[in-house]
Amino acid sequence: MNTQEFYDRAPTSYLMVKFLLTAIGASLLFLACLTIILELIARFWLLQD
Repeated sequence: MNTQEFYDRAPTSYLMVKFLLTAIGASLLFLACLTIILELIARFWLLQD
């Protein structure tokens, strides 16, 4: 059984796993960017004092 047959037998579970991994990756990327932006804003506010 090759990979194509495997994906044909379980397309929904494969797509669900692919979607979940994509969503998790996007969430982590978003949180990382948000953390960096907030850290930069906090540093600029602290440097103004």
